[in-house]
Amino acid sequence: MIIFKILLVIILTFLLTALIRQSYNLFFIILQKPFYWLLVMFFLPVITFSFGSLFKSSFNIVWWSSFLSLLVNIPHKNNLLNKHEIDEIYNDLEIKHGRLKYRLGLSLYLIAGLTCWFLFYGEIVRAN
Repeated sequence: MIIFKILLVIILTFLLTALIRQSYNLFFIILQKPFYWLLVMFFLPVITFSFGSLFKSSFNIVWWSSFLSLLVNIPHKNNLLNKHEIDEIYNDLEIKHGRLKYRLGLSLYLIAGLTCWFLFYGEIVRAN
């Protein structure tokens, strides 16, 4: 049973990470509409936690998957490009404050995830 849950965490983490990155590519890079990506980042945990709350033993699976997908998408220190070069790339794409908007999207993902965690799983936490 525990191995099955670990596999579910891995699969859901992969799916969430892929959705985050592909929505970033679509809305940020191709369509150049960062606002839509911010909406996706807000509603992705809402959908994930609301769907996960329908299953009885999904408490740890959804929480860990959402947390790990957030960690994977946090920008790491880039040794190839500095902040100014990254800003120039966003300016070439005609996206102002691209790094800030990316971090805002991750913050929205975190805030929506924590809020939905309390809303959908609050009774489970109180019972323990």
